[in-house]
Amino acid sequence: MRKTTVITFFSHAGGVGKTSSCRDIGYELGQLGHRVLLIDLDPQANLTDWLGVDPEDVSTVTLFDALVHHGPFPTPHHVHGLDLIPSGLELAKIEALLTGMDLGGVDRLKKVLRPVLDAGTYDYVLIDTPPTLGKPVLISLFASHEVIIPVSSRNKGLTAVKTVHEMVRTYREYNPALNILSHLITQRGTTSHSKAAEEAAMAGLPNISGPIKTRPAIYDECQVVKQPVGVYAPKGEARAEVQAAVGQLLGYLAVTA
Repeated sequence: MRKTTVITFFSHAGGVGKTSSCRDIGYELGQLGHRVLLIDLDPQANLTDWLGVDPEDVSTVTLFDALVHHGPFPTPHHVHGLDLIPSGLELAKIEALLTGMDLGGVDRLKKVLRPVLDAGTYDYVLIDTPPTLGKPVLISLFASHEVIIPVSSRNKGLTAVKTVHEMVRTYREYNPALNILSHLITQRGTTSHSKAAEEAAMAGLPNISGPIKTRPAIYDECQVVKQPVGVYAPKGEARAEVQAAVGQLLGYLAVTA
Protein backbone atom coordinates (compact mmCIF):
# COMPACT_ATOMS: atom_id res chain seq x y z
CA MET A 1 0.00 0.00 0.00
CA ARG A 2 1.58 3.28 -1.09
CA LYS A 3 1.88 6.17 1.35
CA THR A 4 0.71 8.79 -1.12
CA THR A 5 -1.44 8.46 -4.23
CA VAL A 6 -0.85 10.99 -7.01
CA ILE A 7 -3.89 11.63 -9.21
CA THR A 8 -4.02 13.74 -12.36
CA PHE A 9 -7.26 15.26 -13.59
CA PHE A 10 -6.93 15.15 -17.37
CA SER A 11 -9.04 16.10 -20.37
CA HIS A 12 -7.89 18.09 -23.36
CA ALA A 13 -11.47 19.30 -23.84
CA GLY A 14 -11.93 22.60 -22.06
CA GLY A 15 -15.02 23.42 -20.06
CA VAL A 16 -15.77 19.88 -18.85
CA GLY A 17 -15.67 20.63 -15.13
CA LYS A 18 -12.10 19.40 -14.63
CA THR A 19 -10.88 22.16 -12.34
CA SER A 20 -14.03 22.43 -10.22
CA SER A 21 -14.00 18.64 -9.81
CA CYS A 22 -10.36 18.70 -8.67
CA ARG A 23 -11.16 21.46 -6.19
CA ASP A 24 -14.32 19.89 -4.79
CA ILE A 25 -13.04 16.31 -4.64
CA GLY A 26 -9.89 17.54 -2.90
CA TYR A 27 -12.00 19.40 -0.36
CA GLU A 28 -14.21 16.40 0.38
CA LEU A 29 -11.19 14.12 0.78
CA GLY A 30 -9.87 16.62 3.31
CA GLN A 31 -13.18 16.61 5.16
CA LEU A 32 -12.88 12.83 5.49
CA GLY A 33 -9.59 13.29 7.31
CA HIS A 34 -7.22 12.69 4.41
CA ARG A 35 -4.17 14.91 3.98
CA VAL A 36 -4.48 16.51 0.56
CA LEU A 37 -2.12 18.54 -1.61
CA LEU A 38 -3.54 20.27 -4.69
CA ILE A 39 -1.13 21.26 -7.47
CA ASP A 40 -2.22 23.73 -10.14
CA LEU A 41 -0.21 23.11 -13.32
CA ASP A 42 -2.52 25.11 -15.59
CA PRO A 43 -1.06 28.53 -16.48
CA GLN A 44 -4.63 29.86 -16.55
CA ALA A 45 -4.52 29.32 -12.76
CA ASN A 46 -8.26 28.79 -12.33
CA LEU A 47 -7.79 26.34 -9.46
CA THR A 48 -5.53 28.85 -7.74
CA ASP A 49 -7.96 31.72 -8.23
CA TRP A 50 -11.04 29.68 -7.28
CA LEU A 51 -9.42 28.85 -3.94
CA GLY A 52 -8.76 32.49 -3.14
CA VAL A 53 -5.05 32.75 -3.99
CA ASP A 54 -4.12 35.60 -6.33
CA PRO A 55 -2.01 34.15 -9.19
CA GLU A 56 -0.79 37.66 -10.07
CA ASP A 57 0.54 38.39 -6.59
CA VAL A 58 4.34 38.63 -6.80
CA SER A 59 4.62 36.62 -3.58
CA THR A 60 2.79 33.65 -5.13
CA VAL A 61 5.40 30.93 -5.71
CA THR A 62 4.62 28.25 -8.30
CA LEU A 63 6.48 25.07 -9.25
CA PHE A 64 8.31 26.91 -12.04
CA ASP A 65 11.65 27.29 -10.27
CA ALA A 66 11.57 23.72 -8.95
CA LEU A 67 10.75 22.31 -12.38
CA VAL A 68 13.11 24.40 -14.50
CA HIS A 69 15.96 25.40 -12.18
CA HIS A 70 15.96 22.53 -9.66
CA GLY A 71 14.83 24.93 -6.96
CA PRO A 72 13.24 23.90 -3.66
CA PHE A 73 9.69 22.65 -3.38
CA PRO A 74 7.58 25.75 -2.67
CA THR A 75 5.77 26.25 0.61
CA PRO A 76 2.10 25.41 0.06
CA HIS A 77 -0.75 27.80 0.74
CA HIS A 78 -3.28 26.53 3.30
CA VAL A 79 -6.86 26.93 2.06
CA HIS A 80 -10.05 25.26 3.32
CA GLY A 81 -8.13 22.50 5.07
CA LEU A 82 -6.05 21.77 1.96
CA ASP A 83 -2.51 22.54 0.88
CA LEU A 84 -2.19 24.24 -2.51
CA ILE A 85 0.76 24.82 -4.82
CA PRO A 86 -0.55 27.65 -6.98
CA SER A 87 -0.07 28.38 -10.65
CA GLY A 88 0.78 31.51 -12.57
CA LEU A 89 1.45 32.68 -16.10
CA GLU A 90 5.14 31.74 -15.84
CA LEU A 91 4.18 28.06 -16.09
CA ALA A 92 3.31 28.71 -19.73
CA LYS A 93 7.08 28.76 -20.36
CA ILE A 94 7.76 25.19 -19.24
CA GLU A 95 6.68 23.69 -22.57
CA ALA A 96 9.76 25.13 -24.26
CA LEU A 97 12.16 25.15 -21.32
CA LEU A 98 11.74 21.49 -20.35
CA THR A 99 12.11 20.25 -23.92
CA GLY A 100 15.87 20.88 -23.89
CA MET A 101 16.44 18.70 -20.81
CA ASP A 102 17.30 15.00 -20.71
CA LEU A 103 14.25 12.92 -21.70
CA GLY A 104 12.63 16.19 -22.71
CA GLY A 105 12.16 17.01 -19.05
CA VAL A 106 9.41 14.43 -18.75
CA ASP A 107 10.66 13.27 -15.35
CA ARG A 108 10.97 16.70 -13.75
CA LEU A 109 7.72 16.73 -11.79
CA LYS A 110 8.29 13.17 -10.57
CA LYS A 111 11.70 14.20 -9.23
CA VAL A 112 10.27 17.35 -7.64
CA LEU A 113 7.58 15.32 -5.89
CA ARG A 114 9.86 12.49 -4.74
CA PRO A 115 10.81 14.05 -1.36
CA VAL A 116 7.15 14.85 -0.69
CA LEU A 117 6.10 11.28 -1.42
CA ASP A 118 9.01 9.80 0.52
CA ALA A 119 8.05 11.88 3.55
CA GLY A 120 4.48 10.61 3.43
CA THR A 121 3.19 14.09 4.25
CA TYR A 122 0.02 13.60 2.19
CA ASP A 123 -2.43 10.83 1.48
CA TYR A 124 -3.39 12.32 -1.88
CA VAL A 125 -1.79 14.71 -4.34
CA LEU A 126 -4.31 15.98 -6.90
CA ILE A 127 -2.98 17.72 -10.01
CA ASP A 128 -5.05 20.00 -12.21
CA THR A 129 -3.64 20.14 -15.74
CA PRO A 130 -4.37 22.49 -18.65
CA PRO A 131 -6.85 21.39 -21.35
CA THR A 132 -4.07 20.51 -23.80
CA LEU A 133 -1.96 17.54 -24.84
CA GLY A 134 1.30 19.34 -24.11
CA LYS A 135 4.25 19.07 -21.74
CA PRO A 136 2.47 20.01 -18.48
CA VAL A 137 0.10 17.08 -19.00
CA LEU A 138 2.95 14.74 -19.91
CA ILE A 139 5.04 15.53 -16.83
CA SER A 140 1.95 15.22 -14.64
CA LEU A 141 0.99 11.80 -16.00
CA PHE A 142 4.60 10.63 -15.70
CA ALA A 143 4.49 11.53 -12.00
CA SER A 144 1.03 10.06 -11.31
CA HIS A 145 -0.34 6.73 -10.22
CA GLU A 146 -3.92 7.41 -11.32
CA VAL A 147 -5.91 9.49 -13.81
CA ILE A 148 -9.43 10.85 -13.39
CA ILE A 149 -11.05 11.73 -16.71
CA PRO A 150 -13.87 14.26 -16.34
CA VAL A 151 -16.47 13.48 -19.00
CA SER A 152 -19.01 16.18 -19.70
CA SER A 153 -22.39 14.92 -20.87
CA ARG A 154 -22.22 17.56 -23.57
CA ASN A 155 -21.11 16.43 -27.01
CA LYS A 156 -17.54 17.74 -26.88
CA GLY A 157 -16.92 16.02 -23.57
CA LEU A 158 -18.22 12.70 -24.80
CA THR A 159 -16.27 12.78 -28.06
CA ALA A 160 -13.06 13.69 -26.22
CA VAL A 161 -12.93 10.39 -24.32
CA LYS A 162 -11.43 8.40 -27.20
CA THR A 163 -8.59 10.90 -27.65
CA VAL A 164 -7.90 10.98 -23.91
CA HIS A 165 -7.65 7.17 -23.86
CA GLU A 166 -5.25 7.23 -26.81
CA MET A 167 -3.05 9.78 -25.07
CA VAL A 168 -3.00 7.84 -21.80
CA ARG A 169 -1.89 4.75 -23.73
CA THR A 170 0.86 6.83 -25.34
CA TYR A 171 1.98 8.27 -22.00
CA ARG A 172 2.23 4.76 -20.54
CA GLU A 173 5.43 4.48 -22.58
CA TYR A 174 6.92 6.73 -19.89
CA ASN A 175 4.85 5.46 -16.94
CA PRO A 176 3.69 1.85 -17.50
CA ALA A 177 1.88 1.68 -14.15
CA LEU A 178 -0.41 4.63 -14.95
CA ASN A 179 -4.01 3.63 -14.29
CA ILE A 180 -7.30 5.22 -15.32
CA LEU A 181 -9.00 5.45 -11.93
CA SER A 182 -12.37 6.69 -13.13
CA HIS A 183 -14.45 8.42 -15.76
CA LEU A 184 -16.15 11.16 -13.75
CA ILE A 185 -19.44 12.18 -15.32
CA THR A 186 -19.89 15.95 -15.11
CA GLN A 187 -22.41 18.50 -16.35
CA ARG A 188 -25.19 15.95 -16.71
CA GLY A 189 -28.22 17.50 -18.38
CA THR A 190 -31.78 17.15 -17.19
CA THR A 191 -33.50 16.05 -20.40
CA SER A 192 -34.21 12.44 -21.29
CA HIS A 193 -32.37 12.97 -24.59
CA SER A 194 -29.15 14.08 -22.89
CA LYS A 195 -29.30 11.17 -20.46
CA ALA A 196 -29.84 8.68 -23.28
CA ALA A 197 -26.91 10.12 -25.26
CA GLU A 198 -24.71 9.93 -22.18
CA GLU A 199 -25.64 6.32 -21.45
CA ALA A 200 -24.91 5.31 -25.05
CA ALA A 201 -21.51 7.04 -25.02
CA MET A 202 -20.55 5.57 -21.63
CA ALA A 203 -21.44 2.00 -22.55
CA GLY A 204 -18.41 -0.22 -22.01
CA LEU A 205 -16.33 2.34 -20.09
CA PRO A 206 -15.04 1.05 -16.75
CA ASN A 207 -15.11 2.75 -13.36
CA ILE A 208 -17.81 5.34 -13.88
CA SER A 209 -18.26 7.85 -11.05
CA GLY A 210 -20.76 10.63 -10.57
CA PRO A 211 -22.82 12.05 -12.11
CA ILE A 212 -22.33 15.65 -11.14
CA LYS A 213 -25.22 17.57 -12.66
CA THR A 214 -25.20 20.86 -14.51
CA ARG A 215 -25.73 23.61 -11.95
CA PRO A 216 -24.38 26.83 -13.52
CA ALA A 217 -25.62 29.15 -10.80
CA ILE A 218 -23.98 27.47 -7.84
CA TYR A 219 -20.70 26.68 -9.59
CA ASP A 220 -20.41 30.22 -10.93
CA GLU A 221 -21.09 31.56 -7.44
CA CYS A 222 -18.39 29.31 -5.97
CA GLN A 223 -15.88 30.86 -8.36
CA VAL A 224 -16.89 34.36 -7.28
CA VAL A 225 -16.65 33.67 -3.54
CA LYS A 226 -13.48 31.53 -3.98
CA GLN A 227 -14.87 28.49 -2.17
CA PRO A 228 -15.39 24.78 -2.85
CA VAL A 229 -19.03 23.84 -3.27
CA GLY A 230 -18.88 22.00 0.06
CA VAL A 231 -18.03 25.26 1.83
CA TYR A 232 -20.43 27.47 -0.08
CA ALA A 233 -23.45 25.15 0.06
CA PRO A 234 -22.65 22.48 2.66
CA LYS A 235 -26.16 21.00 2.71
CA GLY A 236 -26.96 21.31 -0.99
CA GLU A 237 -27.49 18.67 -3.66
CA ALA A 238 -24.34 19.74 -5.50
CA ARG A 239 -22.18 18.83 -2.52
CA ALA A 240 -24.03 15.53 -2.06
CA GLU A 241 -23.18 14.62 -5.66
CA VAL A 242 -19.49 15.33 -5.09
CA GLN A 243 -19.50 13.34 -1.86
CA ALA A 244 -21.07 10.38 -3.66
CA ALA A 245 -18.41 10.59 -6.38
CA VAL A 246 -15.66 10.65 -3.75
CA GLY A 247 -17.11 7.52 -2.18
CA GLN A 248 -17.01 5.80 -5.56
CA LEU A 249 -13.43 6.92 -6.19
CA LEU A 250 -12.26 5.63 -2.82
CA GLY A 251 -13.92 2.33 -3.62
CA TYR A 252 -11.98 2.08 -6.87
CA LEU A 253 -8.75 3.01 -5.09
CA ALA A 254 -9.20 0.13 -2.66
CA VAL A 255 -8.81 -2.12 -5.68
CA THR A 256 -6.10 -0.25 -7.61
CA ALA A 257 -3.92 1.21 -4.82
